[in-house]
Amino acid sequence: MSRIVSCASYAPSNIVTNDDLSKFVETSDEWIVQRTGIKRRHILDNETNGDMAYQAAKKAIEKSGLNKEEIDAILFATITPEQLFPSMACSLKKRLGIEKKEVLAFDLSAACSGFVVALECAHHLSKSYKNILIVASEAMSKIIDWQDRSTCVLFGDGAGAIVLTRSMDEHTFHSYTEHDINDSLVTNTIYDEKIKVSMKGNEVFRFAVRALEKCIRKECEEANCTIDEIDYIVAHQANQRILQFVARQLGIPEEKFYKNLDEYGNTSSASIPLALSEMIEKKLIQPNQKICMVAFGAGLTYSSCLWKVEGEIK
Repeated sequence: MSRIVSCASYAPSNIVTNDDLSKFVETSDEWIVQRTGIKRRHILDNETNGDMAYQAAKKAIEKSGLNKEEIDAILFATITPEQLFPSMACSLKKRLGIEKKEVLAFDLSAACSGFVVALECAHHLSKSYKNILIVASEAMSKIIDWQDRSTCVLFGDGAGAIVLTRSMDEHTFHSYTEHDINDSLVTNTIYDEKIKVSMKGNEVFRFAVRALEKCIRKECEEANCTIDEIDYIVAHQANQRILQFVARQLGIPEEKFYKNLDEYGNTSSASIPLALSEMIEKKLIQPNQKICMVAFGAGLTYSSCLWKVEGEIK
């Protein structure tokens, strides 16, 4: 009951390469590329999460051809908000200069699954709200221990935004939550200390492979289509080896997975809209294609949708 009208993204101009990281943590470009596929990442300097979100959202609205006052709801996916309240969505509404009061605005936290979860929520909300702005923006550099080479090499900052409008189009969604009994992907919960990410890489890898394969197969089953009929799989950009392993498990070419993590690293909930925006700019996404979006993250959460592209996405 919705279609994507436009998509835009934003990443900080400040770039940190693998060689840059090797100057203050024991690592190397070869080690990082071999294990992750990441070559560089964009890191906030004099900007904030809100700055990135604003840039992506403003461009998405402009590309949609809508007046900003036509936006009826704002969903903001993030695990790195600048404050507990007001929500990042409310702050974004104010910054965009949307004056009308009849706007639903809220944040949601589903870690790296955040964008797909927001898309599912918006799809169902479109019965009541015609035009919906979805923003996924993450300042991961703010919660990273830059002396921990197991995590600092992985993450980057960035934002993506889409404008969704009501239509007759139907799409399938599936979301799951499992107990993270081993605390494989968490942050500390001490409010008077800097929040830091802690990750057990091997456990997350195994979970990610299982979650992605399960979701992709479920989407095909629900839509009564084969994997070959899916034009692209846009998965959360966490680790190139995860995507390579899943491709082998599914028996499909690795090229069916769109990848840009070499440039951005893991930007959590922002990774899928960053990839979508890039694909649209390259004119890879065309009407009538089937796009499978699938993500996994802390929680443990994993979510997916099979989206049939109706009309041009600007």
